[in-house]
Amino acid sequence: MIVQLRNRIPDETFTKSIKIRIDPDIRKSVDLCQQLEAAGVSFITVHGRTLKQKNEPADWDAIKVIKDSVRIPVFANGDIKTSEDIVKVVADTGVDGVMSANGLLANPAMFSGHDVTPMECVQDWVSVV
Repeated sequence: MIVQLRNRIPDETFTKSIKIRIDPDIRKSVDLCQQLEAAGVSFITVHGRTLKQKNEPADWDAIKVIKDSVRIPVFANGDIKTSEDIVKVVADTGVDGVMSANGLLANPAMFSGHDVTPMECVQDWVSVV
């Protein structure tokens, strides 16, 4: 898929990214990420849970193993709920960035460094709607 995308859009400045979940066998995840890197992916986002893990903590150690095995940027995903989580996952894994879902649903201003969404943000959003 990535090779086809690269062939259709040969512009090297066009970003090609992919998001994966970890495999129960971390070697398979590492192999996949190395293959994606060789295929020309610009960066990889790694969700730190397997498909079967729903309520278990994200495996940031697995994300670190993947980060250490490739030369392209890696983003962490999973259990990023607060600004403190962002700082911790970057420090623990060395990732180049983070993605968040539930954390942003609870606090859309999280990436702005706010622990809670400021009322002015809510008011701005309500006035747009």
